[in-house]
Amino acid sequence: MPETLTPERRASLIADLAKMYSLDPKVVDGVLQVESAGKAFGTGGLMIVRFEVHHFVGRWEVPIEVWSKLFRFGINGHYPWKDQYWRTTESEPWRKLHAPQAWHLMQAEEWAALTFARSLDDEAALKSTSMGAPQVLGKNCIQAGWPSARSMFDVWSISETAQIVGFFTFILLDGLLPFLRSEDWLRFATGYNGVGNAEAYAARLRDTVQKLRGG
Repeated sequence: MPETLTPERRASLIADLAKMYSLDPKVVDGVLQVESAGKAFGTGGLMIVRFEVHHFVGRWEVPIEVWSKLFRFGINGHYPWKDQYWRTTESEPWRKLHAPQAWHLMQAEEWAALTFARSLDDEAALKSTSMGAPQVLGKNCIQAGWPSARSMFDVWSISETAQIVGFFTFILLDGLLPFLRSEDWLRFATGYNGVGNAEAYAARLRDTVQKLRGG
C-alpha cells in the first residue's frame, strides 16, 4: 500500500509548506479539493488519475487513421477535453472516459484506459495523465521536480507526501505562485488547467476557498 498521510499530518505538511511559500493553507486545500476532492489515492491504493485522450493522441506518433480507430474526443472538432472515448480494438464498443458515475467506477475506467495507452507508448500516456491529489499533468514533470513523467508517476503512485511537495514545486517553477498568493483565480486557473474551461474552474476555486474559510 502507498504512503498516505493522516489528516493531522497532511494539514501540518500543507501548513508548513504554505508558510514557506507565503500562501494561505486554505488556498492550497481549495485547489486540492477542486482537483480531486482532496484524495491522493482511491480504491486498492491506486493513485487518483485522469487520462486525457486529446493529449495522448497528440504525443503518440502514429497517423490519424491509426489512432482514430481507438480514440476519439471533442464535439464537432471543438472542446477536445469533452466526450472522450477509447477502446482496445475496432470490434469493441466505445468506452466513455470521465463519466459522471461512482468515484471508484470512474477511476477503474481511467486506469483501464491509461494501462492500454501505456502499452502503446508509455511516456506519451503518462505525460497525458493528471496525477494524484493535485492532478498535475505528466507533461509538467520537469516543473514538478521530476526528469520524466515515468519517474513522477512511479513516486507519486506510492507517496502522498511527494504529491503535495510536487504541487508546491510545480506552482513555483511554472510561474503560478504569484496568482495563487493574490488569489487571482482566473489567471491561476488558466495557467493550471488551460484556457478551455478557465472561468468555471476559477469560480469553483473561489467558492471552495470561501467555504473553507467559513464564508
